[in-house]
Amino acid sequence: MEEIVKDLLEFTHKTFICIDHCFIDLKTNDEEKFEKEKEIAEEVKQLLLSKLKFIESTTQGLRAEVENLREQLQQIITKLGIDVPLPDPNDPLYQQQVELRKILISLEEYENKLKQQIHEVYEALLPILDKLGVESEEFTNEVSVTRLNYLQTAYQRSCDELKRMSESIEPLKREIIDCWQELRIPEENSDQPIDLFIRGLSPDYINDKKIKQIVNNLESKRDELQTQIKRLKETVPSYLPKICEFWQELEIPENERNELWNLLNLINEENRAIFLNQCYNDPTSITNHFYPLSAVEACEKELNRLENIKKSKLKKQIDELKDKLQNLWKSLHMSEEQKQEFEELVGDNCSPDIIEKLQKEITRLEQLWETMGPLLKLIVRREWIKSQMKVFEVSASDPRRFFVKGGSKRLLEEEKFRKIVSKEFPKLTDQLQEQLAKWEEKYQATFLFIGKSYLQIMVDETERPNFELLHLRLFTNDAPNSNTNRSGKVTQPYKQTQVVKQYATTVNLASGTNFSGETNTNNTASTPTNSSNNSTNNSTNTNSSINTNSSINTNSSINTNSSIN
Repeated sequence: MEEIVKDLLEFTHKTFICIDHCFIDLKTNDEEKFEKEKEIAEEVKQLLLSKLKFIESTTQGLRAEVENLREQLQQIITKLGIDVPLPDPNDPLYQQQVELRKILISLEEYENKLKQQIHEVYEALLPILDKLGVESEEFTNEVSVTRLNYLQTAYQRSCDELKRMSESIEPLKREIIDCWQELRIPEENSDQPIDLFIRGLSPDYINDKKIKQIVNNLESKRDELQTQIKRLKETVPSYLPKICEFWQELEIPENERNELWNLLNLINEENRAIFLNQCYNDPTSITNHFYPLSAVEACEKELNRLENIKKSKLKKQIDELKDKLQNLWKSLHMSEEQKQEFEELVGDNCSPDIIEKLQKEITRLEQLWETMGPLLKLIVRREWIKSQMKVFEVSASDPRRFFVKGGSKRLLEEEKFRKIVSKEFPKLTDQLQEQLAKWEEKYQATFLFIGKSYLQIMVDETERPNFELLHLRLFTNDAPNSNTNRSGKVTQPYKQTQVVKQYATTVNLASGTNFSGETNTNNTASTPTNSSNNSTNNSTNTNSSINTNSSINTNSSINTNSSIN
């Protein structure tokens, strides 16, 4: 390169010297000579530049071709999932071009060969999958080493499965024949001889088609025969001890048992005891022979009958316990949420576990009734007075009551009701305030009525001037303050305690169990341990009682037939 440039420079220098001499011989002035020489130099420069552009254009075309070849090769390599080294990008372009073209031709040949292999493996796999009864996937145009490996693995696995199934036919045939012989069914008297039996199951058996169907049918037939053998051998020894336990538990009469003993030829009590002892202690010694089908069916039928009887008795017992629990809930005025929570815990199953849970809950609620019952009676009476007061207010607010027949009598009845209510209601309130506070302090629990603290209910009634029963306070002219009861004794304000809502957990009274109940529109609290057929009058009577049956246009009436001491 340096020698070429050096020669070019010398040639150019000599050439311009000759040109200069020529211009001297031609007597060319300096200015014109300079212009001529400058023009010649520009022509030489343009010639060199044109050559340079041509060479650069050729180089760019070669570089673009090399880059295009690299991109093509990279796409093919990625598609085929293989690793092929490419020429160094720093190598001369012509060298990269030659090597990349060689690699491209080689990869195209490899891709065609790989595509052929994939097609061959797929075509070989299809008939095997058909024999196995497996649905084949659709052929795809994907050509890659991964795809080939997948198909080869599937082909090998399918061949192994086909071989296993083919080899399992003879053992299955032998097992079926052995079952026929054990059941004393001659092969020629069976459905068909075994080979014909197989061909009957699959008409294409000779051509080895749908072999999976053949194997599945043989296995199904073998399992059916083995189940029959097991039933004839093991049903009586396994069911009879359970049947005897049910007989004892359910007190089944002896005459209902003898039919089964006769079928088993065990009417003799000594033989029966020996057989049952073997059932319990050595069952394998009595499961090596067949029992009559009639005896097997009789055992199955009897066990099913006894299970239904036991289930029916359990259901009856559970229903009785649930009725008793319902009475307790009603008497204790339990909330719907508490009932539902316990019902979800118990569920609808008929099992001894459910009976145990019900009995445990009933015992717990009966213990609660012993402490809560007297207070609940007072609360029910107080709530009844409140409800009757609403009826009274409707009647007393009707101005037409003065102009109807018997109006004066009605006024007298209203006055009697005012006097009794004005004395009894405050007395009930003071009594409950004191006794409920003592109860909550003793048991460290909140006394709930219909899911709410009854002490808090009374506090709310006192603190709300617009309370519906405002008349009850207006009736009493000498109403004491909130901290003094009717006898003038100073008491503590209504105690507010935290309500514990969990009901399902069984807790002793001392641990703070809470109770609530439903609104009872009657003025009595039922005894919890009695059924709905046994009614008990739980209202507490005093020496004073009135009956105000004053009919009004709204058909409402007031009935006060009991009061407290």
